Amino acid sequence: FRLRAGQELAADWQSILLLLLQPVSQVMRPVVFCPIALSIQNAAELMALQGVDALLVRSEAGEAVGIVTGGDLRRRAVGGGLHPHLAVAAIMSSPLLGVDETMPLARAWNEMKRAGIGHLVIRDAAGVARGILARGDFDCSLLQPRPLLAVTSEPLPHLADLRTQFLKLPELLAV
Repeated sequence: FRLRAGQELAADWQSILLLLLQPVSQVMRPVVFCPIALSIQNAAELMALQGVDALLVRSEAGEAVGIVTGGDLRRRAVGGGLHPHLAVAAIMSSPLLGVDETMPLARAWNEMKRAGIGHLVIRDAAGVARGILARGDFDCSLLQPRPLLAVTSEPLPHLADLRTQFLKLPELLAV
C-alpha cells in the first residue's frame, strides 16, 4: 500500500511540475480593454458584465498603459472615497508588468511574487497584450480535477495543504 501511495504522490508531483513548465499562454485569460477616460463606475460595470477581475487601460493613442483590478476598485476608489465619475486613470496601476506568452508558469509566478502584483500582462512576440494571468489562475490550473489512479481509504488532502505545497514549489525548484 505504501509503495502505491508513493507512486501516486510521485505522479501527482510530476503532473504539477509539468503544469509549471507549460507556457502562460495555456492558462491566460482573454484581455478586456477600457479607455483611459472611462469612469470608475463604468469600469466596474464593464468588469461585472464581462466577468473579469481586471481591465487593461488604453491611452487615447490605443496603447495599453495601465491596469485596473477589483482590488483597485475596493481599495482606491471605494476605500479612498473617490467619486465614481472620475476616470479610471485615477486608480489604475502603471506601468504594466508584462511577460512573453512563452514564459513558463513557474517563472511567471516568480515575476508576480517579486513585483508584489496579482496580475500579469501576457504579450505576444510583437509586444501586443494578448491576455492576463492572475494569481488565482495558478490554483485553477494546478488543482484541476485529475482522474484518481486508484480508490483508497486514505482521506483526500485538504485544499489548504495543497495550496501550501504549491506555494513552496518555486523556492524548491529555484526557478
